[in-house]
Amino acid sequence: MPTPDRADARVPAVSAWYAGLIRWGFARFYREFAWTYDTVAALVSGGQWAAWGRAALPYVAGETLGLGCGTGKLQRALVQAGQRPFGLDAS
Repeated sequence: MPTPDRADARVPAVSAWYAGLIRWGFARFYREFAWTYDTVAALVSGGQWAAWGRAALPYVAGETLGLGCGTGKLQRALVQAGQRPFGLDAS
């Protein structure tokens, strides 16, 4: 059984490995597999993802800036509601 000192020494290595794995996974999801984003969001939210976005529409007026706007579905809904959205997304 490792001593506490040796176990503590492994924690940063495991943390770095895990952080790298998470970065790799998110890079794949938001780049190569970006086309699956809306479907995955709908599945993990129990079908509520679009409704959550639409819930904000009554509170938005005029020009808006969406940072991290993803696939632009909320911006499209804003245009249909007569608003002028601008969106910026790095993915």
